[in-house]
Amino acid sequence: MVTGSVLLAQSIPPSLFFERESKAGLWLYGAFSVITWLCGVLVLLTAWTDVVPESVFYPALVTGGLTVVVCTFCAMFGVAKR
Repeated sequence: MVTGSVLLAQSIPPSLFFERESKAGLWLYGAFSVITWLCGVLVLLTAWTDVVPESVFYPALVTGGLTVVVCTFCAMFGVAKR
């Protein structure tokens, strides 16, 4: 379930990034995409391997989740649309 949730959450910021025409929108949603992907990779590496310590799992999970929530909030209200 963790893997599916992480992969689903990672799809939201990039989808918003690729439909923006403004430079501000590209930077904002691009930053959200990078943060979400980084957190997702850390969560998956923690869950499936011993490469990353377990103390990183919950902060990365929460940070990635909050990034998706903020990204969705920004998209709902048209932040950096033009």
